[in-house]
Amino acid sequence: MAKGLILTGGKSSRMGTDKYKITYHDLPQYQHLQDLFHKMGLEAYLSISTDQQQDFRQEEHTISDAYEARGPIGGILSAMQQFPETSWLVVACDLPLINERHLRQLIGHSTTPHQVVTYQVHREFYETTCTLYHSSCLAILEDALRNGKGSLQKALQQMTVKTLVPPQATDLLNVNDQESYQRCLELLGR
Repeated sequence: MAKGLILTGGKSSRMGTDKYKITYHDLPQYQHLQDLFHKMGLEAYLSISTDQQQDFRQEEHTISDAYEARGPIGGILSAMQQFPETSWLVVACDLPLINERHLRQLIGHSTTPHQVVTYQVHREFYETTCTLYHSSCLAILEDALRNGKGSLQKALQQMTVKTLVPPQATDLLNVNDQESYQRCLELLGR
């Protein structure tokens, strides 16, 4: 069975505030994602940076990013190395329009022979932070990081990938700055 991984460790420099703390759905985003995973019967883990350890000291399931400054690949790799036989349903806190339907669609393809199940909006672009990573891709991620290639996009090009199309392209809106935040609020009807 897969576990859920919530990526909270980004610097949020363009946003100007910690993205995991922003409330879109009556709770801070990381708690909203925890609730989604729990509804699906998945254990939810938070991928955190060293700087966040104090903020999350009350949380039972955290995984410290052993590769901080390397981006999402570091958080995912840290989780996979801690639980090497586990597949991970990964969601970043900067994707506030992701809902239970999207996550169930990814998990619904968990028995495919592919190493990764993800959404693809553009032909050349995978959504790397709303993705199911099977344990079989651990060695490829380790190799990518070891060789200084920290791009998840490039790492996925070395894997077998099952791609899904989201119902709407805006479902994968990445909120990293004030402009995208305002766009997100509009889409949520606020």
